[in-house]
Amino acid sequence: MSKERRPFHETIVRIISVADSDDKLAVLVELCLDTKIPANHDAIIAAWREHIDPELGEGDGEYNIDRYMMDAVADLEEQKLEAEEKARQREAEEQRRIVEDAKIDRI
Repeated sequence: MSKERRPFHETIVRIISVADSDDKLAVLVELCLDTKIPANHDAIIAAWREHIDPELGEGDGEYNIDRYMMDAVADLEEQKLEAEEKARQREAEEQRRIVEDAKIDRI
């Protein structure tokens, strides 16, 4: 029997939520940083923020998992902006096609 599979951008939210060690979280951060995530940015960001202790992520010094998770959030926010821009461009192109088709129909 085949297991129903979901897209990465849906599954990662649950996986982040159940990660129970810094090592597991670090692997998930790497995975997110190396993956183009097309959707569900807000839910993924919220899952990361559930784990982050902002006070531990501040300041100079050695690596800490909170700062690393903040890097994942920043990257996801950037990917979200890029996805929104692409969606706007697709919508504008679709509107241009509609206008052009309407002009051709009038001829």
